[in-house]
Amino acid sequence: RSQYIENPILFKDLTLYGAVDARKIIRGSLGEVYSMRLRDGRENSLFSYASLERRESYVLDPKRCCVDVERNCAQVVIERFKGRGGLIVLPTKIDNWERIHDGEKRWWEQLVKELLKQENVQRNDNWIWLEEDLDWGVEPCQKKKKRRR
Repeated sequence: RSQYIENPILFKDLTLYGAVDARKIIRGSLGEVYSMRLRDGRENSLFSYASLERRESYVLDPKRCCVDVERNCAQVVIERFKGRGGLIVLPTKIDNWERIHDGEKRWWEQLVKELLKQENVQRNDNWIWLEEDLDWGVEPCQKKKKRRR
């Protein structure tokens, strides 16, 4: 629908669904960009738009986000994000179109549930997003440790 103008079905499984919208959302935001793992590593396409805007981007990985959390992890992640600022972008559910990494559908549901509770949340056919002013508080998730050489 909004990936490319008049998108032929041939490209359905080759690119990021909703890419045009994602680019606009990221271009109009400030700070770090957060999302979750998408099908076939397509979050990297999303994060390439952040890179083009010279912004850092991070995956909200439940294995890293929920390490030190005893209560609703998605709620804690959104609270931490609000204290830090930036942009969270999550895909919407579209019938007959797998957009989320296979093992993270429940994580997506929890994050979306918490995002939709927020006053400034925005949504279109392809994405749900929340932008918060930059405060540089606690990171929503632990960063991936860099490998030693």
